[in-house]
Amino acid sequence: MTDNHNDIRVLASADWTRRNFLRLAAFAGGVAALSINGVAIAADKGDLAEKARSLKGDADLGDTLFIYSWADYANPDVLDAFSNGAGPRIEIATFDSVEAAIAKLEISGGSAGYDIVVVGDAYVEQMINRKLIQKLDHSKLPNLGNLRDELHNLPFDPGNQYTVMKNFGTIGILYNNTVIKEPIKSWDDFFRVGASEVASHRLSVLNDQPSVFGLVFWREGKDYNTGDEKRLNEAKDVLMKDLIPHLKAFDANPVQGLLNGDYVLSQGYLGSSRHIFEQDPDSYTWVYPEPQCVLWSDHYAVPSGSKSTDAAHAFINYMLDPDVAAAEVAHIGYDTGVKGVIEKLPDDLVRKDMIVFPEGVTDRLVYQKVEGSNPTLRIQIFNELKAAAARN
Repeated sequence: MTDNHNDIRVLASADWTRRNFLRLAAFAGGVAALSINGVAIAADKGDLAEKARSLKGDADLGDTLFIYSWADYANPDVLDAFSNGAGPRIEIATFDSVEAAIAKLEISGGSAGYDIVVVGDAYVEQMINRKLIQKLDHSKLPNLGNLRDELHNLPFDPGNQYTVMKNFGTIGILYNNTVIKEPIKSWDDFFRVGASEVASHRLSVLNDQPSVFGLVFWREGKDYNTGDEKRLNEAKDVLMKDLIPHLKAFDANPVQGLLNGDYVLSQGYLGSSRHIFEQDPDSYTWVYPEPQCVLWSDHYAVPSGSKSTDAAHAFINYMLDPDVAAAEVAHIGYDTGVKGVIEKLPDDLVRKDMIVFPEGVTDRLVYQKVEGSNPTLRIQIFNELKAAAARN
């Protein structure tokens, strides 16, 4: 820890994301443990296997189901129960970026041997347009109706023709309420308090260009995905003037910095921010900021060259069962969008409202899009912001 205001830090590379946090959490807690925040969750693998067996019916699903996803992004007990009940052994290959996954699918003509691929919302349209994923057969997904109404007909895939929600989350504000006494409710408050005497040089933002540009666009309630050069440069000017002079660090996981006093005000991912309340439930406040923020989501899709489409549909349908979804949420800490999940989680679970969004929050969240957002200019500006922060 240092008191030098010129010590601008970039903590965690751009590769440190919410999923890297999941990977570390799984390593620390043991991937076989079905618990979250230290609260054990009863999940009988036999019961889950029986669900898989009953959902499968008489169908022959083959011997193996190949899934392409992020590392440590599923509950092993849930996967084992599907294999025990429905038959196919699950093999998971992992990628480190969606761009790498898309490239591999393109080279292989839409398969690469996989039957399910996990796709981020920002890339769904791109994969549809490139014919890398196929339309789903809704007759094989009777549990699709278990998804909450607001998670159907998403703008990048109307009618869930190609994808089904896996998990989702958001970004928000986390602050030390023993230091910052006034309530923070919006991104405008974030900028104003961040420039104040109590928070200046004790402020962190995510090390992620869309999230930093979002500070401006979400505050204004304007197009978060704009690729307009004039608008992006105007956002740069705002950030150079109102954020950079007060910034302590670009930090993808600010929990430790808040706990040790380096920060009193941070932008953070929902999932990783929850863990501060395990250690100190009273001194920190989480905010779903107004008027806008991002809704990131990951989705199951079936590659166009899948050889086991029946097994792929059976697995997706299984994951939409409320008991299965609750076991999944308990392991990874992000909502699945399946109705009734929160009622199945323990009453003493820390901050349930940070797993399943409170009513009304989803209505003000927006999706990220890659195509048309001028990523080259955005990355250039983001690098300029980090260089300016280092000089302050």
